[in-house]
Parts: sequence; structure tokens; C-alpha cells
Amino acid sequence: CQCVFYCSRECQKIHWKSGGHRSECETIKERCKNAAKTFVEFISKEKYDFDEVISDSLWSSLDEAAAYNMALDMNLNGAIENLMNNEIHCAEERFRSGIIFSYSNNVMSTLFRSGRYIPGDLFAKIDAYRVKKYIRSSEIAFKRWFEASLKIIYLFLKYGMTASYNGDMQYFWNIQKIARDTAAGWSMVFTSRRASKAILLGVSKEPDSNATNRAKWIIQKLKIILPQFPQESPDNSAIEGQVNQFTAMIQIRIKEFNIDIGGDFISVVGLKGPFK
Repeated sequence: CQCVFYCSRECQKIHWKSGGHRSECETIKERCKNAAKTFVEFISKEKYDFDEVISDSLWSSLDEAAAYNMALDMNLNGAIENLMNNEIHCAEERFRSGIIFSYSNNVMSTLFRSGRYIPGDLFAKIDAYRVKKYIRSSEIAFKRWFEASLKIIYLFLKYGMTASYNGDMQYFWNIQKIARDTAAGWSMVFTSRRASKAILLGVSKEPDSNATNRAKWIIQKLKIILPQFPQESPDNSAIEGQVNQFTAMIQIRIKEFNIDIGGDFISVVGLKGPFK
């Protein structure tokens, strides 16, 4: 059923023969199937109650490998891509109305989080298998995900900084946390060599023109967001630090995979002065 984890194959055999798993395996499998169906159908709806969307039980329902793999067969990745598209076009309206929520952050910190089955484990590592499955599900899957994440960071710079200047610190802290966690998630993505290869090299094992185009596309997006951070502002330091960190990780991976971007990374990104 792929829903129970064991420390060894011997323990698995014992649990099957005398621990009761033989009798409950089909029941667990059916539970996973229902969880997968419920999740994909819910996030595929055009409209829903945001109290339901932010429910931890909804996003943790695909923790088990069986439930997740069944959801993949139900077009989970297509539904995730649609969420990212929604974030790009609708997040600003949500933030203006006071709903501080990010699909891209939730996907990274729950669906793509490694160690989901470890009780109390914090989000400190990405699940490269799930990331690869999503990225390879369509030609624009990664682009939608990255753009959605940058949208959240942009909204922090636009609305979070304004809230700080106006003394609305509760709104500022709420939006800062979402933006900080989103940026930190990308540091974890590019910390994973497997995930980085899937993003930059695609299915190829060697750098090619497609890898160059992917890297240049990422750099183009960074060139837009990086200069927008106000200089020497303590209110944005946490976010700027996380963005700089995943930018540095991208630089490391581009160099490691020998991807030709037409020059030195810092120069190509166009960072100057304090930003450099």
C-alpha cells in the first residue's frame, strides 16, 4: 500500500505476517485513494472557502507515498500548476483583501517537504522525487511555480513595506512570514542537487541549449526582483537575505552543471554597488 514505513525489510515481513498489516493493507489503500481524490478535486475547484484551503489536514492528506502517487494519476501536477497560475494573477487581490496565503509556499512546505512521515519534523529538506515529477509534468510547470513565488516576494515589497511605514505591524509580520518562508523554500530546492538538475538540465544529463535558456530565464526573473529591495532597510533584511541565499544557490548550480549563460553570473544578473 506504500503507506507504512519500516526500519528494515525484516520488520516489514514481521508486520505482514504477524503484526496485522496483511488484514489492513487494502483498507489503508482505499483510504489513500479517497484522500487523493478528495485533495485533487478540492484544489481543482474554481471557488472554495479559504478556511478550508488553509487547513493543515487538507495539505497533509497526501503525506503518504501511496496517496500522493494515486493523486499523480488524477492529474495532481496539473492542478498544482493551475494553483500557481492563480497565484500569479490573483494573489494581489487576496493580499489587498487581507487574505495572506500562498499556494507556492504551501506546496513547498507540505507536498514537496521531505521527512513528512517523521513526527514533529520541520521543513528543512525538499523531496526531490516530488519536485522532479512536478517539473517534468509540463514545459511551463517550473516557470509557473517560480513566477508564483516571486509574486509573493514582490507583494511583500509592495504591501508589507507600506504596512511597516504606516505602523500596521500585524499585517507586516503576516506578509513577511509568507514571503520569508517562500524564499527559504527555494534555498532548499536548489540545495537539492537532484531537484536542481531537473530544473536546469531537464531530462538531459549534460548542459545544452535548453539548459542555457532555462538558466537565462531564471536570471531574467531575478534581474526584475533583486533591485526592488530598498537599500539599508531593516524591514526587508530577512526576506532579502533569503532571496540572496537562493540566488547564490542558483549561481552555484549553474557553475556546477557548466551551463553557458554568456558571462559571469553577477555581471549577467546585472548586480551593482550594494546589491553586488
